[in-house]
Amino acid sequence: MGYISGQTIKELREQKGFTQAQLAESLGVYESAVKSWEENKTYPDIMVVEPMAKVFEKDIKEIWPDAFEIRVDETPTTEDLAFYVCPICGNLVVSTHGAYVECCDLVLEPLAYEQPNAKHNITANPTEGGYHIRVNHGMSSVHYISCIIGVSQKGYRVAMLDHEGIPEADIMMEGLETVYFYCNKHGMFVNPIEA
Repeated sequence: MGYISGQTIKELREQKGFTQAQLAESLGVYESAVKSWEENKTYPDIMVVEPMAKVFEKDIKEIWPDAFEIRVDETPTTEDLAFYVCPICGNLVVSTHGAYVECCDLVLEPLAYEQPNAKHNITANPTEGGYHIRVNHGMSSVHYISCIIGVSQKGYRVAMLDHEGIPEADIMMEGLETVYFYCNKHGMFVNPIEA
């Protein structure tokens, strides 16, 4: 699956008549980050994609078509999954059979899982074809839930969240067994779904 190319970012920025500095300011990043993206040296954090689409007045699908491919690994078990989060940029990596993961010049270790508690738990309501998951947790720019991950015997789905939005997502998959969610201050939580 491909990510947003530097060429796409550059073309859209130029169509908008923005300098790299103007785009950086509108996204709340450094100008050097935009330059690095356009040169394909690094990639925008997943949390920048939606604001970038808004700045360019495009649908996310127009700037990152592969983002909406079905992302399912047909063989994982809960024991196979490993999650990695970069402490510098917040990027999330999911591995189904272990991996060597580097980000921002750091080697990342798989996250340990925390059990739900009074401040970190979910409400899971069945919907047609899946579940509506809400993490019972406040959201702010400095303390937030960044993603919700649903796992079944048939695969997994990842929903990335807006840092200041409501921590909820529709996980459209039958047989949902486990939900993981990541709190940027307290780690990765695992919550089994009662059948």
